[in-house]
Order: sequence, then structure tokens, then C-alpha cells
Amino acid sequence: MKLQQSLIVGLVAVSLVACGVSDTVEEAAVAPVESVEATSEVEQELITARVAAAPSCDSLAYDQGRTDCVLALGEDMLVFFDYGPVEDDGFRGASALTIAVNPFDGGDYQTFEETVSSSGNPELADVNNDGLLELMVPTYLGNVNTNWSVYQQLDGALDKAGEVSGLGLSYDDQSGLAAISARSSAVSWVIERYRLDEAGLTLVYALNTDMAEQTCSLDQGPAFAASGLNANDILTRCEAGMGEE
Repeated sequence: MKLQQSLIVGLVAVSLVACGVSDTVEEAAVAPVESVEATSEVEQELITARVAAAPSCDSLAYDQGRTDCVLALGEDMLVFFDYGPVEDDGFRGASALTIAVNPFDGGDYQTFEETVSSSGNPELADVNNDGLLELMVPTYLGNVNTNWSVYQQLDGALDKAGEVSGLGLSYDDQSGLAAISARSSAVSWVIERYRLDEAGLTLVYALNTDMAEQTCSLDQGPAFAASGLNANDILTRCEAGMGEE
């Protein structure tokens, strides 16, 4: 459905808070804005209440995970995260996370859901160095590794790019790819590199390291052939530094 002009006005004000432009949440929520004939007092009160109830996700401590929060996605969108109960919960302790994307230009109000059991908070990062932030939602936390649902910005909305597992997805300067590392045992790690484009996340390679055996092995993914990388070079670096590429 289309956003009402009043909601857009309120959300633009909220973005100032998330970006650190305004000193307080309250000031941004009630700041006077031009052309607000459609904004009733009731609507403004609802906007103010939602802003006050939604801290910035990146301001939350780790043990505050699964707390309703908001992130500013660049200058064009706000993303609200609301946690609720899961119907017929097959995994004890899971939550239904509703993600609402609010564009400021009057575009569609996008909502989708994830089922999460992690105590981590949603994060933003530019994992393919294209100047646009990706959204990473932690959905499950194991003994060490976290499962992440990754969303990228496409055509003014968020589109699910795929899922990864490990200690966090980030941009790797050396390979020019999205990178994540996961521990597979006390002495072994898997170092993965992904291409991220409009088709989503595509595995380039998975480098398996065993510190006990002092060995490295490489699994080539679907995007390896087009990457221009050399398998022997990757293995040589791995064997020389045991996992430090």
C-alpha cells in the first residue's frame, strides 16, 4: 500500500535521529515540517510514539537482542524491526520478526518476515563495495557461528540475496568479494567468498583449513570460473599462513 504523506514526513524526521543529525528522538518526531496539512494530531502522536519505542538497532547491546528497533538505510529508507511470538513454534524460543521498509518518496510500504532465535541485532554493511548498504538479519546462533539472512537494495526495496553462516559478512579488499569465516571444529575453519549482484549471493569458493593437520583444501563454487582467481595461488597463501589469506 502507498504511504500517506504524513507518515513519510514523520519517518524523514526519524531518519535524522538514526543518522545522528538530531539531538533527541523527541525533537525529530515533533519538529515542524512544511506542507503537513494531512498530518493530524492523532497521526503525529502515533509517529512520535513509534519513534520513542524504537531505538536504533546499532545502539543496542548484544544482550538486548530481539528488541524492537530501527535502522536508517542510507538517506532514502527507514527499516523497522518488530519482534512477536511465533504461531505453532516448532523451535522453542523463536520469534517472528516483522521487517517494515519505509521509503521517504512515497513508494510502497514493504513488509516481510523472518523467524529468528538469535539474540543478535540486525546490522548494515556494504559487503560488495558498491556504495549501497546490505541488511543482515541474524536468525540463529550456534555454539560459535551465526546464521544470517542477507538482503540487498534493488529498485528502491530490499530483496533477499541469500543466507550465510559464520562470524559476520564483510567486504574483503584483497579478493573484492563478500567474505565470511565459520568455525567447523576446534581446529578447523571454513573461509568463504561470495559474489553479490542482482542475482543474489553466489559462492565463489570455500577454503577449508585444518590447523591440526596443517592442511588446506579448496571447494570451487559456481562463481569461481568467472572470478579470475587462481586456485593454486589461494592454496599457496593458505598453506603459507594457515588460513590467513
